[in-house]
Amino acid sequence: MRGYFYKRLKFRTAKFGVKYYLDFSPKADYYLFDDRGLPMVRYGAELIDFPVTVINFYLGKLDDGKFEPKDLVKISEYVDKHTVDGEFLFCHDFEEKNWKNEPIWFSNLPHAMLFSLLVRVGLNYDIGEYFNRELAYFYNSLFKAEIFDKENWIFLEYPSIQSQPLNGQLFGLFAVYDAYQNDMEIEQNYLRAVNASLQLLKDQITFFGWTKYNEYRLASPFYHFLHISQLKVCEKLDSRFLTYRLRAQIAVIFYPFVVVYKIIKIYFK
Repeated sequence: MRGYFYKRLKFRTAKFGVKYYLDFSPKADYYLFDDRGLPMVRYGAELIDFPVTVINFYLGKLDDGKFEPKDLVKISEYVDKHTVDGEFLFCHDFEEKNWKNEPIWFSNLPHAMLFSLLVRVGLNYDIGEYFNRELAYFYNSLFKAEIFDKENWIFLEYPSIQSQPLNGQLFGLFAVYDAYQNDMEIEQNYLRAVNASLQLLKDQITFFGWTKYNEYRLASPFYHFLHISQLKVCEKLDSRFLTYRLRAQIAVIFYPFVVVYKIIKIYFK
């Protein structure tokens, strides 16, 4: 399952359109499903449905040209089951061991990806009432970060432990940009999202250019390369991201040292 999650998401385009900004088509290749046809993840001794995996899979199908109208029915049922009224977040009903999140915990990352997915599905299919209802719901969710009293977290991934990984912030920015492109009258929120993301990036890039996963952890090579792909999109939205992208790309020369550092951290944990 880790092999699926860590598939490389390459930069493809900065233009709004049917295809997503990063190439998610490798995510369409999956093999473990429940009797509803939803992707499942083997997590320790459990089989769980994990929102990020589910949304990744359907975004991959859309990017790969394999999305079908019946997939929207599955997504609708899944969303209805995994959202809590008034929370505007997917709920997770299993213990997340890495960050010690106990059920029920929330992550806004699949929220942003779902919004971007629904926008693109709407360009290809007449999904009528469902599209309007769900898109409006998740549009509202994009701007709920202020309830966590974190000025630079326009998109909050781990509210239960007050942590904001950089990749989650940038995927959130893409969703806000999608809303902006769809004439949802959010120019002020869009500019706020850009400025907030720039500030978070400033706080989460080291002096030698290697990015951080979040406030507490140096990014692994996978996440560093993901950040570079995301920054290629960001610099097309705002030229101020260019300097950070160049710094991150130059920092690739430190790849061997980062690997050694991460191994040492794991060994002496």
